[in-house]
Amino acid sequence: MEKVYSKVSSFVDFSGRERQFAVVLLVIKGGDDVPSNCVRMATGVSFCHTKDTWNKETGIMIATNRARKLLTEGPGRQSLSRGSAIITSPDLMYLITEDSIENVLTKTVEYVKTNPGRFIKGYDEMEKKHLENKAVAQLWGEMTDEERTFLTKVNKGEVSEAYKKFISKGYNII
Repeated sequence: MEKVYSKVSSFVDFSGRERQFAVVLLVIKGGDDVPSNCVRMATGVSFCHTKDTWNKETGIMIATNRARKLLTEGPGRQSLSRGSAIITSPDLMYLITEDSIENVLTKTVEYVKTNPGRFIKGYDEMEKKHLENKAVAQLWGEMTDEERTFLTKVNKGEVSEAYKKFISKGYNII
């Protein structure tokens, strides 16, 4: 028996763009190496790339496949960055209720919203770069026209040889 529970949501990323995602809890009773009176469960997460158009069904399908992969390959053989897997014993079957499933989905959605870097490869680095660029832009805006003109010339190499020599020697006029 296989049952898929899902929830879709979104968060606003570091650049102000809304990012859609799907979270799935896949529940499978029994299986290859699991007794029929045990249940295997795994979560899967999928995100819509900023260049794509969100499709709920596609998002759920991708998240389901990721959860299934966790169950078939095992958490020891695949990174859990896109989900997690557990197996319950028959003694704990009473814990698996509609409420507990809804709670897992809700908590996973909230975790994804506050920790997208745990799920999206390169997200934390992109966020850091974005914040650095934003800080530089703010400093640039606080400079006078003369300062901006001078720095532009320095960056383009449009300064005298004397200036280059002065700077290369590490002189400081302050």
